Amino acid sequence: MHFLTPFLAAAVSLLSTASAGQANFFSDTNCRHYLGTTYPSSLDLPSGGPAGSFSAMWIEGDQTECRDTCGPYVICGDPNCAAHYLTALGSCVGTATGVWVANRCGCW
Repeated sequence: MHFLTPFLAAAVSLLSTASAGQANFFSDTNCRHYLGTTYPSSLDLPSGGPAGSFSAMWIEGDQTECRDTCGPYVICGDPNCAAHYLTALGSCVGTATGVWVANRCGCW
């Protein structure tokens, strides 16, 4: 059993950083000019997109990765998520300051 311990620890570590879904980023504030995709972790940390991202849209989400399944997805207007917007899959949020996404599932 002792030789399995490192493998179990590694597996738990990988599960804790599993993707919470997929968000796409755009260079305009209306989600028209695609820049790239990110797969935010389930660690509640904001994830930014490519430089010059001013709008974002959650494309896929895995609510089972959330600590609480209490609502919509979060798009932030700053890297600390002080300014945040609750949204649904496929809804665009744009800001003049840039965008980040967070796996907080609307729980504040």
